[in-house]
This record gives sequence, structure tokens and C-alpha cells, in this order.
Amino acid sequence: ITGPSGSGKETVARLIHQGSKRAEGPFVVINCSALPTERLELELFGTDGDGGGDTLRVTGAFEMAHGGTLLLKEVSDLPLPVQRRLARVLQEQSFLRDGGNTKVEVDVRVAPGDPVRDGDALLLTVDQVGAACHTGDRTCFDAHAALPQASL
Repeated sequence: ITGPSGSGKETVARLIHQGSKRAEGPFVVINCSALPTERLELELFGTDGDGGGDTLRVTGAFEMAHGGTLLLKEVSDLPLPVQRRLARVLQEQSFLRDGGNTKVEVDVRVAPGDPVRDGDALLLTVDQVGAACHTGDRTCFDAHAALPQASL
């Protein structure tokens, strides 16, 4: 989902989530550009701690969004190593927490969101959202009826 700042990308992602079979699941938002590089993997994937009790286990955004939707705002700002790890998680639907040895399996819809760099327009239009009918867990909904009610 792309568009200029303030164009309603999060609202569109939330409406897609609410109109899907994942609506009862969590909707988790992470702003990738707002996090320091050294905290990105911790926030996304969590940690098992250091084993000595000095660092607590932290649940990352992927686990928090299990059964629902994870909106990654400004995803293009992620460093390449994190993008590679993210691609692997999307492909395998599993990962290891930082410092962990146990595979964590997740069922998450990931909605990447980015601003339009030239600021022209919301590139995923209401018509495109309404026409985005997919099989499986993605359900069509009437975007024309839903979006005007949202404050975009």
C-alpha cells in the first residue's frame, strides 16, 4: 500500500483486515523508520533472552500478529539484512527469535506500506482495493462503501 503521508494507508490496511477472515485476529502496526536499526529485529522477531536471566524473553511483532495482520509502515527503509530475514519469514512462515533455538511458526498476513516518494497520489486506489478479490483467507469487501466512512 503506497501513498503520500496522511493519505490513509493504515486505514486501507485496517479495512482490508476487518473485511477478511482474519478480522478476529490482531492488527499490529510497526513503523520501520521510527525504530533504531539495532532494535528492528528485536521488535519484529523478539528474543529468547540471554539464558542467564539478565534479558527477558520479548515477543516480537510477528508473534503478536499471529492469526491476523501485520502492517509494516515504511518497509523500504529496512536495512538489507533485515529485508532478507523478512523475506525468509514470509516464505517459510517461521523464524527463530534472536538468541533462540526454537522455530516459531506464524500465520500472518503482512501488509507493507510505504509513502510515495514523489508525493503524487495514493497508488492503491479505492477501486483497486475493491477489486482485490482473492481466494483463501482474503475476503472481498465493498471498499466504496467502507472507505468514505473512514477519515482519509
